[in-house]
Amino acid sequence: MTAIQTFLTTWSFEPLVVISVLASALLYILGVRYTSRLGIGPRLQWWQITCFFLGLAVVFIALESEVDSGAGQFLWVHMVQHDLLLMIAPPLLLFGIPTWIIWRAFPASWRRGVLLVALRYRWPWRFGQTVGRLASRPLLIWGIFVGDFLIWHIPFFYDLTLYHENIHIMEHLLFIGTALLFWAQVIPTHPQRRPAKQGKLARITAQPKHNARRLSYPQQALYLAAAVLIMNILGAIFVFSTGPIYQYYATLVRTPGMPSVVVDQHYAGAAMDVPGTFVFFFALMIVLGLWLREDEQEGQAEAEIGKAGIARS
Repeated sequence: MTAIQTFLTTWSFEPLVVISVLASALLYILGVRYTSRLGIGPRLQWWQITCFFLGLAVVFIALESEVDSGAGQFLWVHMVQHDLLLMIAPPLLLFGIPTWIIWRAFPASWRRGVLLVALRYRWPWRFGQTVGRLASRPLLIWGIFVGDFLIWHIPFFYDLTLYHENIHIMEHLLFIGTALLFWAQVIPTHPQRRPAKQGKLARITAQPKHNARRLSYPQQALYLAAAVLIMNILGAIFVFSTGPIYQYYATLVRTPGMPSVVVDQHYAGAAMDVPGTFVFFFALMIVLGLWLREDEQEGQAEAEIGKAGIARS
């Protein structure tokens, strides 16, 4: 069997996933071309565009490749799928500032029409404002993200997703949606305008009119560390388990060479803890680095202001 035949037979290519990924990619391309051609807002960097398409690729691999089919046979593969949907794809997608770009992909007349309807009937506008306020509350979003993650790993709900495909699809949609909200608290989701050229002192002391960060850097570090702690606790339950946790895998017919239910759970704990800890540790290092840089800039600003005051006197 050739590589192409293997690819076509082992990947599922479910229409809903394929259409969603292709539509997102097309709208993003149109949005990038529109903003670039008209010079609206700052130009996206190449790495931001690359991150968005890598995020779509990760979603496609998680839902359509042998990862998805293997999730029905091995718990550890299912945990890898969850890692991809919760910790890899969402940050990559958000780096590409998708909401702003995809909104610009639609014709201007459509966008004006949507805004006019929202303003005329008021309730869509108020509803959007309410959703926006709720989505900007980090503590609430943290609770929703962690709660959704834990609920779907309760044996009753976990087995339910494997016995009912529609519930499994809903689980994946909630994973992606809550993860996007979770990571949006630490990743700016709208483009930042470049400051105009100015003197060194003005650049250091100038404060943006609108601060995109919803959490300070120390708060972001605690926000991420608390989430990875919860995931590590669940991973530890798998690693140190001595009996079957999920009925689905306990009753699964196992062929020679397949790991036992308990060994599979041990692998699942490692699959959850190791990649998750690495991703969150990497994010923590970035946050701490930005925190130190901000602290250094504030120190420079104080020194420059002091020198300017002495020079004037």
